Amino acid sequence: MGKKALVLSAGSITGAFQAGAIQQVLDSGFEPDIIHGTSVGSINGGVMVSEIGRLNNEFDWKEIGEYVAQTWMKQFIDPSSVMVKKNRRQIIYEIMTNRFNGLVSAHPIQNFIRENVSLENVRKSIIDFSAAAVDLVSGKVDYFDALSNNLVEGIVASATIPIVMPTTYVGGTPYYDGALRDVAPIKYVIDKGADEIIIIVCQSQDISNKNLHTGNLMHLITRIMDITVNETVNNDIEELRSLHSLVPVQHANFTSNDDKRIIKYKVIRPNYELGYAIDNFERKDIYDMISLGRITAQNTNNWSCFYMNNESSVSIPASV
Repeated sequence: MGKKALVLSAGSITGAFQAGAIQQVLDSGFEPDIIHGTSVGSINGGVMVSEIGRLNNEFDWKEIGEYVAQTWMKQFIDPSSVMVKKNRRQIIYEIMTNRFNGLVSAHPIQNFIRENVSLENVRKSIIDFSAAAVDLVSGKVDYFDALSNNLVEGIVASATIPIVMPTTYVGGTPYYDGALRDVAPIKYVIDKGADEIIIIVCQSQDISNKNLHTGNLMHLITRIMDITVNETVNNDIEELRSLHSLVPVQHANFTSNDDKRIIKYKVIRPNYELGYAIDNFERKDIYDMISLGRITAQNTNNWSCFYMNNESSVSIPASV
């Protein structure tokens, strides 16, 4: 029997939208066997799976969804709950002495991860969890899971926004945000045996026009990341849709067999760009994004599907 997977994309502070969507998905009866996250998705996934382990796997999925949403509403009230800005003199000194290590201190979000994700609890959980981060030396994506002694630091690395936040070192190796290479890694969960997948993406299909102040380095960097992540996500989803159109399948009257495997998926994403910045938000914004996530997930009803040959699978790019 196939497995169900929840794929959680990158998204910075718009991870609140994802938290609301997670809550609605779990309320609707979807029970994932696999949860995989990138960047803020790894935080949401890690918090969920750690709580499941803490409860010794005696849990209700609706309560886990509520737990994630409540965690966001309690924890993230303004930018200081995520990061602390450095003063200009410190940044200039670090640059001039070749010691640059981010525009901000990420201690608040790092401490949150370390306090709310326990390796022991993740290992006790029945859920297969993993987080993606990019090895800056090799340029490749690494996946941290319950077998990784550095899982918690892997989640910290996965959520490290390039240049804005200090580089995260895991086992002596520098890592950055998994979104650099793997925004919503669908192929990864398919390889783990998932054939029913819900993908919760924080990015809308189109990026809206913004009054961009290019002189603000933080805003410039985050905008570049927005554009890069948006393009990667759109390409990934378009690849899935092309597979669906090339190999149209009605899931209701077509079943997996020894030769073929049905992959059924749903993409939940906002209809417009969420205009919230990690250095400029308040508690009401978090509430609004959680509410929007719930509504969007509730209104996303249609599933798509394609089939893969068990011996020779349909080619999917590694970034998908």
